[in-house]
Amino acid sequence: MAKYAKYGLMSLLATSGACLGCFLWVSRAEARLPASAMVGDIPVGGLAVSQVSTPLTEVERFLDQTPMRVSDIRRKTFTFREWGLELDKEATVQAVRKAWDQVNAFERVFGNPQIHVQPVWRIDEEQFHQRLKSLRFLERAPENAAVRWQNGRVVMTGGKLGRALDGAGTQRNLETLARTIPIGSRTQVASSSGVQSSEIPTLQLKYRTSEPSVSREQLRAITAPIATYTTRFPGYQADRNANIRLAAKALDGKVLMPGEKLSYNQAVGTRTGAKGYRMAPVIIQGEKKLGIGGGICQVSSTLFNAALLADMKIVQRHNHSIPIGYVPLGRDATATDGGLDLVIQNNFDTPIAISTEVQRSALVTRILGAPVAGKRVELKAERLGSVGATRKTVRDPNLPAGVQKVVKSGSSGARARLWRLVYEDGALVRREVVATSYYRAQPQVVAVGTGKPKPKPAPVVGEVDIAPVSMPGED
Repeated sequence: MAKYAKYGLMSLLATSGACLGCFLWVSRAEARLPASAMVGDIPVGGLAVSQVSTPLTEVERFLDQTPMRVSDIRRKTFTFREWGLELDKEATVQAVRKAWDQVNAFERVFGNPQIHVQPVWRIDEEQFHQRLKSLRFLERAPENAAVRWQNGRVVMTGGKLGRALDGAGTQRNLETLARTIPIGSRTQVASSSGVQSSEIPTLQLKYRTSEPSVSREQLRAITAPIATYTTRFPGYQADRNANIRLAAKALDGKVLMPGEKLSYNQAVGTRTGAKGYRMAPVIIQGEKKLGIGGGICQVSSTLFNAALLADMKIVQRHNHSIPIGYVPLGRDATATDGGLDLVIQNNFDTPIAISTEVQRSALVTRILGAPVAGKRVELKAERLGSVGATRKTVRDPNLPAGVQKVVKSGSSGARARLWRLVYEDGALVRREVVATSYYRAQPQVVAVGTGKPKPKPAPVVGEVDIAPVSMPGED
């Protein structure tokens, strides 16, 4: 009996030792993971933690082959790898190790521990931003609101938000997308030809929006013309009229917020042939000559008068050296490239807009804004005096001596003062001098001949035979 008891005790000790050994083996750090262990959708059960990186190569195949769509991009797919998405194997293995270490030894031996770890992603910043840069065409600058005068009414356009790609937000969306896609042997790696469009994962691009500097709401106060002024020109002067159209188009739709100034030269820009400006008559030091952009001063003068009638502030203005015919004396405004300029300012509490309309032989400029009921503006030019034209003679050897010929007609000079009178409900509330203009006299140029005198015809000596002339009906 004692003998059997002895053998039983030894057997129990052996079994206990074996169980203890098994317990210690299973509980050690490098013990095999339970059969249920998964990384994403990749089974890693039965592997030591140090061996987990081997089946993760399937993730590399997923990154290289699985198509991915990008929002706002049609008929084109990318791979996750092209967007810089990479698997951080070391961090993923460490995540598995941490999950396994949190399972106690008893649970490892006698329980059914569940180990399910998601892959740890990282993004190659350079690759990601290079790919994002290729999509800059999806961005758009904010579009300021504008107003136009069309068919007898104010029409508002524009006022759209701008958008720019948000790199940080798009990167977060990429990381989120990667976590939602099953990866592993249970998921067939998709190809562009074998997966329906609805099944292809889509990366949502993230944008930052930007407000326009001039919004539609800001321009709602512009309801009608405050003032209108029209000048006329001959319809047959094709080159000059083409210049007028270009300059007028550059002004059309310009918006001035309260306190904002407009420089005519800046608005129209440099007048060059490359921009379409043509050679036409210009005034240079009192002389009319051909020059690039001839005619653009009619646009500035028309704007000047419209701004005056709208009761806007005139910051800078210069008159021509000689009177011009398309506006009354003292109401012209000249401009030169890089020199003389017309500058007007919006001195109202609400925005205004400039509207130009070029007809066959007329230029109409309107100042659009918020009209004040009962307000009226008049312009009056006061002639301060005249300067008589002088006479200038030049020697001309091509004319016979003593012969005179008028080469250039002279013109008198003048001084003029321009007044602006502002009425409210019929009462004069303001009378101000806008500008004083000086136009110099132009001399009459007379050519005096210095050549040889014209020979006199020789006298007729003797008789001259004249042949008889036959009269009609005569034989």
